[in-house]
Amino acid sequence: MRTLPRIEVYAGGVQTMFLHSMMRGLTVAPADESEVAEISAKYGVGAEVGITYVLKSGNGRGFLVSGRPSWRKAVREIDAPTLFDFTQPWPPGDDVSWGEVE
Repeated sequence: MRTLPRIEVYAGGVQTMFLHSMMRGLTVAPADESEVAEISAKYGVGAEVGITYVLKSGNGRGFLVSGRPSWRKAVREIDAPTLFDFTQPWPPGDDVSWGEVE
């Protein structure tokens, strides 16, 4: 079996979360005004510009109402320990890239 890059997303202060546990080809971006209006109307949540993020992938869409999400990416087996193990030294090894959703 081929090992592929794995991306993990961490968001603190989550108010509402609607997403699949595994998403392939993931993009995460701040929601614009029309997306916030759609999410608020469809799901009846307190979505707002600045705290709402849209997640899109080849197998579905989702959203977060939360603090700004962070991400980490590395080639790992699917069942390997999380890339967000806060007991490990920072920064992580050279094989891990990371950032925040802008």
